[in-house]
Amino acid sequence: MRKIFIVFSAILFLAEASAQKIPAEKKDLLFKTPEYWKQIAASKLKTAPKKVVEDINKFNNEAIAKGFSFTIGYTNVWDKRITEITGFLPPDTKDKSTLYPSKSFTSLPIQPLRIQIPCNENNRIVDMRDYNIITPVRSQRNCGSCWAFASIAAFETAYLLKNGGDPSQLDLSEQQLLNCTDITCTCGGGRHHIAFMHMNSHNIQGENGYPYNAVKTNCENENAINTLFKARSWGWSADPLFGGTTIQEIKRNICRYGSVTAGICADSNFQRLIGDGVFNMTASCGAYPNHAIQIIGWNDDKEAWLIKNSWDVTWGFGGFGWVKYNLNLIGAWATWVEAEEASPVNSGNTLPAGIVDYNSADLATLENLINPTSSYRLQSVTNWTGDKDLKAGMVIDVDDPTGFAAINNSNKGRRVIQWSNHGSLAFGSDGHNQEWWFIPSGQRNNKPVYRLFNNGFLNFLTDNNSSSPVNENGNGSNNQLWELITSDMAGCFFLRNLATQRCVQVPTDMNEGSSLLMANMNTDNAEGRNNNQKFRLLRQPVPAFGDNITQDSWVKLAPSYATDKVMDLTAGNAANGSNIQIWQWMTGNNNQQWQIRNEGNYYTLKGRAVSNKCVEVYGFSQANAGNVVNWDCLAGKNQQWIVIECVRERGKYVLFNRNSGKCLEVAGWGRDNGSNVQQWEFVNGTNQKWEIRKAN
Repeated sequence: MRKIFIVFSAILFLAEASAQKIPAEKKDLLFKTPEYWKQIAASKLKTAPKKVVEDINKFNNEAIAKGFSFTIGYTNVWDKRITEITGFLPPDTKDKSTLYPSKSFTSLPIQPLRIQIPCNENNRIVDMRDYNIITPVRSQRNCGSCWAFASIAAFETAYLLKNGGDPSQLDLSEQQLLNCTDITCTCGGGRHHIAFMHMNSHNIQGENGYPYNAVKTNCENENAINTLFKARSWGWSADPLFGGTTIQEIKRNICRYGSVTAGICADSNFQRLIGDGVFNMTASCGAYPNHAIQIIGWNDDKEAWLIKNSWDVTWGFGGFGWVKYNLNLIGAWATWVEAEEASPVNSGNTLPAGIVDYNSADLATLENLINPTSSYRLQSVTNWTGDKDLKAGMVIDVDDPTGFAAINNSNKGRRVIQWSNHGSLAFGSDGHNQEWWFIPSGQRNNKPVYRLFNNGFLNFLTDNNSSSPVNENGNGSNNQLWELITSDMAGCFFLRNLATQRCVQVPTDMNEGSSLLMANMNTDNAEGRNNNQKFRLLRQPVPAFGDNITQDSWVKLAPSYATDKVMDLTAGNAANGSNIQIWQWMTGNNNQQWQIRNEGNYYTLKGRAVSNKCVEVYGFSQANAGNVVNWDCLAGKNQQWIVIECVRERGKYVLFNRNSGKCLEVAGWGRDNGSNVQQWEFVNGTNQKWEIRKAN
């Protein structure tokens, strides 16, 4: 029986909420500079055979004239057969059961990250080594296990992004994947998505407990491994049936998960790359990639990806290299992985008096309590005058000093105050600035978190992390995520911010217009016991869709900026995954007709053209630009929607996806037939607002 070791215990700590670039000297200590590796390459060249030196000099002297922007050198893999040091196998498209993540993993809600990387696909240059989440380069040696090395490298990055830590101390076992993943994953090659699938259901051992020996052997006692290292979810950057993906989608996934694992076509010149020039030579390896690498950044000036390889530090510059965009199949079958959270914030802590922690029954009760088809008023306990008089007492209110005319996204940052409860108003009247929708936004420490969406101003409740009041603002990150914490008073809750761990608190003067405060629950001034931090939820009436529309009505959804177009199933295609687009309104066309059905507190969009098919966000994507398609109605969270009418723009609706918390929109405000429908973070755009009309 193999003795099980747990590694990395010394490096678990709470990382900063927002990542700053590490000092250059720290980066250089871990990875060294390109200049350093050029000196190493020059020194190693002195040991090369005369013929090798001649070949290197000849190639490098002719490189510029031939348009090459890289050089070759005497790497440790110079004379290896390419089949010894590659090993990427494309997915088996005949076995669709292994192509996609298990529903039990893909339906998981979003977990916020400990480290927030200031990164998006529009950045010109991104290098994830700057943020201390890239581990040192390893060597696969004479074994085609690049699939295991690239998968472990991506998981290590995902773990550091989720949990923080010292990358120089994190070294997980590629040998465990080589031995245990699948009989088809060997030194002769393997599939990285199968490795991620395996990491979803098995803990990963540290290198010192399961060392690499470059030979596939028996899988030993894997189920006895008890470490902190386990994948939470994984996914493709594009449909695996097609293999290719876009530069923008890879960039988005790098920003979200720290890196991707992907294929590339590698040949003898690629295996001899040295220096920080861009590899821009066409390689020949057949119709599919033959090698797996980790993509950790990009440079639009170079028009190149930054990759981490598994051929040790003599290749490229310290094991890293630049490869030109759209060359040699780089990025094919790009795949991301998310790590499990290893050290919950409140693990082992004693909760303040008056707060009741969750158990499974509480979670079920809470999910049933928050009805996504309704908005709520949040009434302070300190201002009650009696349970029966729900209108008495003050509620959370967005200040409106300028009137409701200004509702666009540029009007953000208004004060959040307490004000007399307007009560249950006729739909469309004043007072909607007191109404809040709970948008499910994943879990933290196995507890649900929400964004609170204001009905009047279409913005989110935000803790601005200062002594100023809570304010209502546009999209942010963890400072807009709230836990609904059960209190010791039946039916009453605390609202605790995920980023600051502070609770909303009403002022003790109880005057109308007084700004709400944020109190730190870890201080000793009775927070967690005061009634002025406790709120009851007053559910508002469920609005109708108008025009006598019921869930049995067939309707059309038209983007508010182009009402001559409607949401459309491409060519009425009956296959799962058929794309959703917009197209010219055509009377009687079943491809454009949908039922908005209330399915247990959430809505589904069921199409008429193909029976029992529903609109979903493909692959349970949680990313901006996640594609929207038609699929068998399976009651998955990616098929469930919160439908909210913009009460000051009557007849226009926003649809939030339950799985991602993002909105249904037309990509880029497209007006042409065939413009794509996707999901995106809510930005109050006219392409995110839909008119719902009876079909005929």
